[in-house]
Amino acid sequence: MAEGQYIFLSYARAESEFAHKLAADLKNAGWSLWVDTWEIKTGQDWRRKLELGVNNCVALISVLSPKYLTRPYCMNELRRADELPRPIIPILLSHIPSSDWPIAIQEKQYSDFRDWRNDASYQKQLKELIEALPIATSLEVVSRPPAEIQYINTLIAELGKYEGVEEYIELASQTTSRPEPQKIKAAGLELLTHDRKETFHFKDIHDVITRHPRFVLIGEPGAGKTTTLRRLAIEAAQTYLENPRTAPTPLYLRLPEWASIRQQENISFSEFISRYWKKKGLPTESNPIVLINQGNVNLYFDGLNEMGSQGGTLAKELSKWIADNSPNQMVVTCRLLDYANNLELDTLPTVLLEEMDKQQVEQFAKNYLQDKADSFLQKIFQNSEDERSFFRLARNPYLLSALITVFLAGGDLPRNNGLLFQGLTKALWEREWRIENAISPTERLTSEDEARFEESFEEMTNAFAKLAFAMIDEYKPIDVSVDYALKHLESDLLLERGKWANFIDVNGNEVRFYHQLMQEYFAAVNLDQIGSQRFTQFLAIFKEFIIYFLLLSWRSAAYYLLAFFYRAFHKVTLLESLIYSSLREDSKWREVIISLAGITKNPDSLITELATKNPILAADCAITGIQISSSATNEILSGLEERLQSISVPREHVKALGRLNHPKSVTILGDFIKDGSKDAGSRELAVQTLGKMRNPTAIPILLRLLDDNDDEISWFASLALGKMGKEAVEPLLKLLLNPHSDRWNNARVALTGIGNNAGIGNDATPEIVEALFKFSDRVQLERLAHVLVRLPELDERAIPGLMFILRHCNQYREDCRIAIDRLGEIKATSELVELLSILNDTSLSWVVAGNLYDIGTPEALSAVEEWKQHQD
Repeated sequence: MAEGQYIFLSYARAESEFAHKLAADLKNAGWSLWVDTWEIKTGQDWRRKLELGVNNCVALISVLSPKYLTRPYCMNELRRADELPRPIIPILLSHIPSSDWPIAIQEKQYSDFRDWRNDASYQKQLKELIEALPIATSLEVVSRPPAEIQYINTLIAELGKYEGVEEYIELASQTTSRPEPQKIKAAGLELLTHDRKETFHFKDIHDVITRHPRFVLIGEPGAGKTTTLRRLAIEAAQTYLENPRTAPTPLYLRLPEWASIRQQENISFSEFISRYWKKKGLPTESNPIVLINQGNVNLYFDGLNEMGSQGGTLAKELSKWIADNSPNQMVVTCRLLDYANNLELDTLPTVLLEEMDKQQVEQFAKNYLQDKADSFLQKIFQNSEDERSFFRLARNPYLLSALITVFLAGGDLPRNNGLLFQGLTKALWEREWRIENAISPTERLTSEDEARFEESFEEMTNAFAKLAFAMIDEYKPIDVSVDYALKHLESDLLLERGKWANFIDVNGNEVRFYHQLMQEYFAAVNLDQIGSQRFTQFLAIFKEFIIYFLLLSWRSAAYYLLAFFYRAFHKVTLLESLIYSSLREDSKWREVIISLAGITKNPDSLITELATKNPILAADCAITGIQISSSATNEILSGLEERLQSISVPREHVKALGRLNHPKSVTILGDFIKDGSKDAGSRELAVQTLGKMRNPTAIPILLRLLDDNDDEISWFASLALGKMGKEAVEPLLKLLLNPHSDRWNNARVALTGIGNNAGIGNDATPEIVEALFKFSDRVQLERLAHVLVRLPELDERAIPGLMFILRHCNQYREDCRIAIDRLGEIKATSELVELLSILNDTSLSWVVAGNLYDIGTPEALSAVEEWKQHQD
């Protein structure tokens, strides 16, 4: 973009949706506009590009709102434009008291976009703004860009308004430079083979595209599949703007839109793309299918698993279409559990989006919370290895954003999805409710305001709960028509408010929940209400029965009595039928029931009913922090134990026992492992599961398994013991030092493994060092030396043992060499200097000298020089 020939758009990140919409409309009207999302590409110096953007602009548009005034980066941009000086064009997005107007623009005429959500009002203000720009900026509008460029501008605006999780939370308000979008890297990407037995790791999504330009991106709900797809499409759009003649056209579409149309008319996928191409204003003289075959269009398809009841049929058609047309680059997203059986696209490889690790969660939280991050992360990382910990949720980007939103709203952090989304929806609804009622975000609500808010929140929740439940129950695609949504919401106003609260996304005549997890939460609310309404419905129907019996006839009374029993039976059996439905791995009700477990008033009843039919799901509900009785927990354990005995390959039930991590889980798994008639793979998995549980009560079981006739079982037992920590050290040492045991090598593996888990290896150090001084038997000393020198993270407590090995066990040359290196790691300078004078082995002395040289202190280097001179 030419210097001094463009207008800089300054806006608060929280107003991203409006800013991107305005930017696209101005660009498509022929105005040169500088917007961060368009101008700054991945990998460029964000801060420097921003500085040049403001310094070289001819004018600045300021999108004013209370949030804009509290963002230092916005004020800096405004101040810089005023100092240069550059004309400033204010746009008022929401009410600002006259006393709060920035000095730089307090006398200027502004464009009033406060009612921008009303399309007629927005178009009127946009027209007036376009007419005023030539006078305000001294620029002349250029001709409207070609249809392809207009499409690209609109695409960037539509996708750029979504910054992953930034539509919920914003970077710390004290950031002095416009914050760069937080492009959280996934913990990893894996290319899965079709049998899922082999995986190939990639460093990032661009590495995947370079090697495999066509693939299906799968992951857990909220893992970032759609966010990744949007960013890929935006980057492709930016590339197209730079090279419109040579770069492929990015085509981003949601597959549920095809499913919605197919419910009305039978159109092929090629016809759907052609219609979509025309809808987006792309040249109709160009055949998109031909362009795809020629490699001139890159495809980004979202929501393979969101096509409803037709999903399997449509997936087969799509798979055939891909085989017939061979697009050059194509990425399709799908939920992990749903991508199986009838949804698989056989012609494409599969890439798994993994969860975030601790470092990424910490970085993300600090970026957003800054000085509040430590208290938040302390809660998140507490007992992080436990399946019940907050870290289990925080590894998912979408759920992490929800946790941060609830944390900032002052609520308790819940572990269950239902409770988490209950807090999230309340925080988001309050945010919009305060804006609508002109109440500051920090202003305390009066008791009257509190009552009004709670009433509106309950009304909203009930309405969206009905919509969400109906969509899932009727197996609708994720996109439904506005008419269908209004049928259940019964309010145009709620539809509008739900959009601005980020519950739903409205695109033309299509409505969808912003995220599938949110839809499943609202469906759980409705399912819970069905249960809670039973008694009141019973009273109402019974009252009608009495009235008709007294006033009319026994036949009318009998009719209402039959109606009561029908309705009561329907309500009772509905949840039961959903539980049966949840037995499928890809069940649409699984996440709904997990959310229900968190919000229902009687979780014991739900868990008990679940445990008899789907104990795995019952266990997954139980580990989300819900409060259930010991009897309900025992029902889950009994259900899992029964399945272990009755199913030939009960691998998933073994895993569920591990996730539950109850003392009785250890006993059940121990008994299962003892049964040699069971599936070998499941027995091995059970041993591994005991290790992951890290429950000390499993140590005696695992020690006995070291003598199992199955070498695989004994090997896995040694690895499992390596995860147990300090409690396992003493019995393992006894086994290691027993000259009559042929399983001492397993004990060595276990002791070494202890140090590889959560930094607890140092717990074994004192005991091993002490044992070295107790025994003189050559075999025992060799074993102890072999273990000590290989323990990770050794500290100064290991020095006496390492020196003992070098003084008395120098016949174990490999262990002695490693012992010297470990002293070097600990930086035990004085001990290494001493070794130079006492070692008779020249080759080992050179190893000592090398470690002293690496330490590099004057004392160490001096000792090495003196030793060299002596050698000469």
